[in-house]
Amino acid sequence: MKVAGIAAAALLAWLMFTLVMIGLQLWSASSQVALDQRAAAVAQTAGRVEAYRDSVESEVERIERRQAALDALVREHFGDVDYNVEPAPTATDEISAAIPEASALGRLEARQLAFAQALEREVEERTARAEAAIRE
Repeated sequence: MKVAGIAAAALLAWLMFTLVMIGLQLWSASSQVALDQRAAAVAQTAGRVEAYRDSVESEVERIERRQAALDALVREHFGDVDYNVEPAPTATDEISAAIPEASALGRLEARQLAFAQALEREVEERTARAEAAIRE
């Protein structure tokens, strides 16, 4: 009877140990699945950032070509329009800090703002001259 009791206690201890080990393995497996999912999300985000960086470079080239065409048009119709680009803090500054490739966008933004202001001044001056000529 004593032997049967010891055997039953040993069997119960072995069963509990086995259940604890299975539980730990399940917990470990679920933790690994969660880590794998997070790693996949990080990889996907990194891919998006890389694609954004590539697209920024092509967008900058496209915008610079368009700005050069606008500069040529303005020179043709207004002569040399002087516009000083004073870099002002912009929303793209924060992006530029995180993604250096985007700093060109900040420079383009400042250049285009200065361009628009200079062109507006030129148009206002021409309008004023035309008004004065009409009055005379």
